Amino acid sequence: MSFTNIQVKDTEAVWFAEEASLASFMPPVEGEWIDRLLLGRAENALRNAIVKCMDEGLGRYKAKTYFSETLHPIVGRGEPFYEMLVNTAKTRARVFSRIHGCQKAGIEAYEISIVSDDRTPKVAELMDGKVFEVSDAATVANDLLGLESALEVSSVTRWLSPEEIQKRSDEQLVQAGFIIPPFHDGCRSRLQAT
Repeated sequence: MSFTNIQVKDTEAVWFAEEASLASFMPPVEGEWIDRLLLGRAENALRNAIVKCMDEGLGRYKAKTYFSETLHPIVGRGEPFYEMLVNTAKTRARVFSRIHGCQKAGIEAYEISIVSDDRTPKVAELMDGKVFEVSDAATVANDLLGLESALEVSSVTRWLSPEEIQKRSDEQLVQAGFIIPPFHDGCRSRLQAT
């Protein structure tokens, strides 16, 4: 894998990406507007917006503004939706980079570490401290990078409810692809090498 480090032009965190392949990432979505979002036009616009934000090193605020301006005419959602898209894409980019770094360093496993405060949802609390194999995470990341549509992404991994997490063993979470952040909107979970 050939990861690049794209410098940031404002005060936000650095984007890490495997070339433009991360633009193929699209979070699983549900709701009455899914038909409009899944149109090829919307997916292409999202990919192009992600690539532009990475190429220009836009931070979260500027990326959200750009997403809103670019996607609103197609998707018609409010600012929180575009913020979720930016946060999800940036978290995936950071996590994919971390997985790649673990592979290069020969690290075999990682632990999920959460930020524990009054904003921490039950999903994060349930994932905190779980240990997974880097090779399994790399498989999920590589599978996601090769996908073309939101429906394909949701077939590899989707966000689970607390009830669904509680019902699954760690092996079942691996099989579901639910082993790398983000685990929910606004996810601040990190991977810690073990």
